[in-house]
Amino acid sequence: MNNWFVYLSVFEELYDKVIAETIKNDNFNKPTAVLYNNAQKHYVNLENYSQLDCFADLIEQSFFHEPDLDFIRKLESDFAISTLSLSMIADRHFGYDEKMLNYKQKLSLIELTFKYAININQKHSFQFAWFESIGDFLSYILYLVFKKSNVKICCIVHGQFPGKIAISGDAQLVWDDVENEIKKFFDIPPSDTEIKKAQKFLDDYRIALPVPSSYSKKSLPGFTILDLKLFVRWVKDSFLSRNNSNIF
Repeated sequence: MNNWFVYLSVFEELYDKVIAETIKNDNFNKPTAVLYNNAQKHYVNLENYSQLDCFADLIEQSFFHEPDLDFIRKLESDFAISTLSLSMIADRHFGYDEKMLNYKQKLSLIELTFKYAININQKHSFQFAWFESIGDFLSYILYLVFKKSNVKICCIVHGQFPGKIAISGDAQLVWDDVENEIKKFFDIPPSDTEIKKAQKFLDDYRIALPVPSSYSKKSLPGFTILDLKLFVRWVKDSFLSRNNSNIF
């Protein structure tokens, strides 16, 4: 595949290893990818990507950019969305922080992020896009642009069941084929045996909630060496580049 995209998000090291294995296959070329900040580049192999961008660069541009309100209005019409400002403000990374981005700068970031997504999609004509989730402003904009161009989207949804993951191509992260399975019930209702089996599964699940081995129902794990290492990395990365813009 010559034209695929990966949003590395916060799992850059894990995804980088998967990408390294994937491009060993002759059927896959190096993907285009985006990170949150430049510090994350220290944890991936740059040779694995045909293009690797950073969202923090767009944030920095927004500090000095004059927003094009007509263009933003057109975006709301083209993408049938009227809540772009709410999507921005709701983002947990920076939406609430007026000290970081004022309203004008947030409008600029809406414009710049859409232009980035539209331009790279036009440049590469993506067939496939891989997301960790649709859970922040950047992923939402990428999703809207790619979906409009019929790019196949694969979201790795956080698993609610131990040892399992779910795949979704939906912005609301509805698991693939779930709705089709539900529709089948209207044609062929479940038998009494199937209903009892499902009820037993729920009852057993609620009695013995499956949780990672480091947790218990009565207590949470204490501070560990791993926590310390992650904290040191967080502090180190925060000072590596001004382009981090306090986003992690």
